[in-house]
Amino acid sequence: MALASLATMIRLSGLALAASAGLLFFPAWAQAQGRNATLLGAYNPGEYTNDIWGYVDPNTGKEYALLMTRTRAIVLDCSNPATPIVRGTFSRSLSGWRASTWRDARTFGHYMYVVTEGGGGMQIIDLSNPDNPTFVRTHTIPGRSWNNTHNISIDTEAGICYAVGTSGGMHVMDLNANPTNPTYLTTYTTEYVHDMQAQDGLAYLAEINRQQFRVVDVSNPSNVVNVGSAFNASCHTAFPNRTGTVAVATTENFGGGMTIYDVSNPASPRQLSTWATGGSVTSVHNAFILDGVIHASYYSEGYRALDISDPSRPVQVAYYDTNASSSGFDGAWGCYPFQPSGVVYMSDQSNGLMVIDPLSRAESYGTAAAGTGGVAPTMHTYGAPYLGNANFAVEVADAQPLAPTLFMIGTAQQNLSYGGLTLLVDTTLGVVFPSSTNAAGEARMSISVPNSAGLLGLTLHAQGFVQDAAGPLGYATTDGLRFTTFLP
Repeated sequence: MALASLATMIRLSGLALAASAGLLFFPAWAQAQGRNATLLGAYNPGEYTNDIWGYVDPNTGKEYALLMTRTRAIVLDCSNPATPIVRGTFSRSLSGWRASTWRDARTFGHYMYVVTEGGGGMQIIDLSNPDNPTFVRTHTIPGRSWNNTHNISIDTEAGICYAVGTSGGMHVMDLNANPTNPTYLTTYTTEYVHDMQAQDGLAYLAEINRQQFRVVDVSNPSNVVNVGSAFNASCHTAFPNRTGTVAVATTENFGGGMTIYDVSNPASPRQLSTWATGGSVTSVHNAFILDGVIHASYYSEGYRALDISDPSRPVQVAYYDTNASSSGFDGAWGCYPFQPSGVVYMSDQSNGLMVIDPLSRAESYGTAAAGTGGVAPTMHTYGAPYLGNANFAVEVADAQPLAPTLFMIGTAQQNLSYGGLTLLVDTTLGVVFPSSTNAAGEARMSISVPNSAGLLGLTLHAQGFVQDAAGPLGYATTDGLRFTTFLP
């Protein structure tokens, strides 16, 4: 670990803070109803909209939104976010379901799994050709009560599906052997689970009736074991960060907001901070953590993004009001921030899909080079690159452990290929910083962003090279990552 400043890097690049001349300035206010976030495109299905998820075609890189409504699931091609195109519609009638306010979807491989409070079982939809998706079947579990489902979560690394809040409990299924006919493992009935997320052998549960944020061991998913819990009033959702050190839980009631927990010791979750808009008649619905930033659907308050690079001090870095409603549970229902382009999909109950572009985002580009096991390391930001953020960093993950690593940081993009490697950062206008991955195959380069007006709107590019004997020329590389400084 090491510390560098953007000012130092810019001096090394010879740019001499060209931004101070106004050449790289971007206005902080994107438009009247948002800050640091703009609307790129929208699609209104003409009926009540609930949840949203996303998908990327691994063959083309095209991005898709998976939009849920009272009566159907809709696959939308968002490769041009300004004009989402409907590629498939899957009605409730395919499964004999009723219309419902609640419909949710997740993906595993090239399949989409849809559940609803309006009926039992789980729709399985094939996205192998997402421009022409097809309905496969409705999956049920013989002998198990499954008349409705409130939510769904899939641990994509482990291939385990959790049908949450069903009439019979939380059904746990294995998707690995046959993703169109999942293997039933167990049903968790200790408490009603409203929402959850599992990763690395642990699951983070929102037990809304019990008013608990809970961590359980799912390393053997057939035997869910309690690990630790913390009180959280009306705990609606729970979601951890990538490394399992911090988690966010939402409180769905008037005046409710988000609680951030230290879960590095999962047996004893420790509250670090809380955040709410401050309105007594506003409420948050769903929240996700991506690379040190919380992205949330906040009902009448729309989209909200919080930097938690210091989780004890959340900083709002972007918002966009998706609805004219000023209070209550109208407005933004769902949020999906995980597309490589960095756009955020929002689902508004009245307005449907809204594709949002926040300045806090980072965008992937270029091609990575795989190493051992055919796995390519990944590049991430940690936090948002806003002026004055001393905790901002770039990270390499999913790499070989204890391996020499090079961070390439520059102000211009490159596309120079040799021997199977592609350099994606112009290092003549930047720096090369040596480091090393830890035992988990991760490395971090801290970048203190000075609070200098001359740096506003500066776009930086980053890439990681990790020594790996199985990679081209003895290296595995990440794809490129670009991000732009802004005012919070």
